[in-house]
Parts: sequence; C-alpha cells; structure tokens
Amino acid sequence: MPGNFINTWMRGASGDREESKLSYWFLLAGGIFGILLIFLIPPFQNPDEPAHTFRVFHLAEGHLQGTQLADRSGGYVPAWLIQLDSSMRYLRNHPEARMHPLEQDWQDHSFRFADFPNVSYYFPVGYLPFVLVARMTEWLGWSGPGVIFLLRITGLILWLMSIFWLMQAVPMGRLLTFVVALLPGTLAVVCSISADVTSLVLVVLWLTLMLKKKAVRSEWLVTVALLFTLQRPNWWPLTLLILLQPQSVRQTWIKMANILIPLLGTMAYVVMIRHEFITYSNYNPAFRDALQINPGVDPQAQLSYVFHDPQFFLHALFDTWLDIFGPVTRHLVGKFGWGANYVSWYGFAAGLFALILAASTNRDRFHRLEKLGFLWIAVAVVLMTSLILYLQWNPVGSTYIHGINGRYLIPILPLLLLAIPWRFHQLPRQNMVVGILMAMALGDLIIQVYVRYYA
Repeated sequence: MPGNFINTWMRGASGDREESKLSYWFLLAGGIFGILLIFLIPPFQNPDEPAHTFRVFHLAEGHLQGTQLADRSGGYVPAWLIQLDSSMRYLRNHPEARMHPLEQDWQDHSFRFADFPNVSYYFPVGYLPFVLVARMTEWLGWSGPGVIFLLRITGLILWLMSIFWLMQAVPMGRLLTFVVALLPGTLAVVCSISADVTSLVLVVLWLTLMLKKKAVRSEWLVTVALLFTLQRPNWWPLTLLILLQPQSVRQTWIKMANILIPLLGTMAYVVMIRHEFITYSNYNPAFRDALQINPGVDPQAQLSYVFHDPQFFLHALFDTWLDIFGPVTRHLVGKFGWGANYVSWYGFAAGLFALILAASTNRDRFHRLEKLGFLWIAVAVVLMTSLILYLQWNPVGSTYIHGINGRYLIPILPLLLLAIPWRFHQLPRQNMVVGILMAMALGDLIIQVYVRYYA
C-alpha cells in the first residue's frame, strides 16, 4: 500500500551478509579510483573549477559574497591561483592539447582581483569544507597545484563518508547506491572543487536522516533540506519524498516544514540571481569574453518572458530534451573534465549495464503510487533544472535550452530507476558481477583521463 515507503526501505536486505559488505567495498573502490582521478586530472580542468576555487579562497578571507567592482563580479584572491589558472587554460576545451610540466614556483601570495560571476552569489555553506582547508593552507603558507589536489581530496572524503553512512544506516538499495555513487560521471564530479560536491553530500545526509531506523530531531531534517536547496534550488522537489513516510513516523506539520521551509531556499536563490547577476552587455568588456557569460542572457527578463508565454518555454523544453536525452545519459554515466571528455563506449556500456542490473533486480518492492511519486519528483527536478538554466545561460526567448548536463541530475537517477516496473531475478553472485562491471567502467575512466591529458 502507498505510505509504506519507509517500511519497505527499512526491511531492505539487512540480513544479507554480502550486501552488508558493499559499503566497505565502496570505500575501497571509491578511495582508489578517486585518488587516481584527483591526481591525473590537471588543476582547473574540471567544469567551473577555477571559479569555485577563487570563491573558496575569497570566502577564506572572510567575504561572504562576491564583490562587484568596475562592472566585474568576483573578489581578491591569492595571485598564485590566477597564475595557475592562466598556465592551465591551454588544456581547456582543446582536446589536442596535452599536459606539460609546470615550472613556476607559485610563491606570489599577494592578492589580485579574479572574476567568478557565475558563482559569486552562491550561498557560502556549499563551500564551507573547502574554505576550512583553504584557510589551513594559507596559514601554513602552502601554494601551487598541491593545494588544488588537497581541496579535491576534501570533497572526495566527504562523498565517501556520506555514502558509507547511508549504506550502513539504510539496508535497502545498497547495490543501487553503490553503483550510482561510483559511476565514472559521479566520481568525476565529487573529485573536483565545487559547491556541487557539498550539495550532493547534503542530499545524501538528508536521505540518511530521513530513512535511518532511529528517528532524528525534525529540526535537523529541515535544516539540511534548507541547506541543499539554498545551493541547488532545482533539487527542492526531493523534499517531497518525506510525504511517502507513514503518518505515524512524522506528523503532518513536520512534513510540511520539510517541504515549505526549503522552498524558501529556492526563492532566496532566485532573489540572489536577480540582484547579483551582471549581464554580458553590462559586464566589463575587457574581461567578459574570457568568462562563461553568454550574450543576450538576462535572468529577470527571461523569467518575465516565461510567465508571459509558458507554452513557448515548454516547447523549447520538449525539443531540447528530445535532442539531449542520449548525451545527458552518457554524461551521467561517464563524463569527466572540461569539454567533451567521456569514457569509451565499452566503459559506458559497463557502467550502464551495472546500473540497469542493480535497479532491475532490486528485491524491494514499491506500490505503483509510490513509483508514480518517484517519477513525478524526478520530472519536477528536470523541469526546475531546465528552467534555472534557461534563465542563467540562454538569451531571452531562446528556442533551445543550453547548459543542461548530467551532474545536475545525479540525485534523481535512483528515483527514475526505481519508478520503472521491472521484475527480473537476481543473477548468481550478482554483487560480484556488478563489481566487475564497475571496475571495468572505472578502469576505463582512468585510461581515458590519461589518454586525454598525457598520451
């Protein structure tokens, strides 16, 4: 019956010793392949990594928001960071370029203004773990690529520990969690310096607190939900999962608080864009062409356009997703670095087959209304993601939505898979089969990273 979502989740496979070992295998595989990935991908070669790193060091100096100066948006950061970014730009979006030794000493600790307009209005909480590490490196006088690798390790540790706790606390769906959390595309995201890492960790933390057997204080649930929606407002529909809990577990007002209070985070994000975003035409001409600011983009005017003609937006949404469904799927499974860098087709096939195998043979059963709930939430996330990117990245009245990629959809991947009504029996030694497939996919990821940057 609907409403038994938590009971189903709690039953899980808690008695299966092989299932209970998956969390430790996850730590081992994630640690090994994650560390390899961190040190193989050159500094600032992950999406938006320079901007996120600049924001981290700006926050480390005590500035909660970016600074607007001379029609620019950013802040003062250590000069060696800007030098490192300049020395690595030749690799970005140039697939023929290869990494060469870095010979600078990176000892310039003076401060210079750096542009990071697309992240200057992000709420600081998403950067907090990185800020603490950055502050420590500044206190120790460290600089250079090693600091970038250390910050990446911080994100990886957060991801490994959050998923480990989820798999330990929630018996159900461990194999699917194992696969989604270790997909090459997922691992590439969490091994970068980005607010997205902390946002994903907060989503996992919220799910763990909601699903674990021992109830937690409702204030914790509301706070964590608010924090991840402040960072990623397009993930607000995930809070609706709490409605699938039995009435006896959470009172109605607590459920409503977990939905409505995080909605304030979504609204706050929209307000920040409205007040902090500098359009291409208003940005300093000497710097705007080197940044990820598209001509014709005006979030406030675009939002008015959508309200005036929602049918036009929905038509653009439908046409865009018909075109990008395949590329986004490939992105989710095996995208890495900045630009069109993917695992090979055999690595993609291995990861995709592991994902389908883990989902299609899942032993836990949900009512069809719960499956519809999963699907509705996933569709709502896709709709909100598309709308926000339409506002931030596309000219007013655009007939196509540019900027949609797989990393924004990682949290809804399990929901989409659980919503599919498949009924397949598990294979003999299925965990081992899935583990081998994931090892193939991750091994191919490491090979492709090496070929892209060094071969």
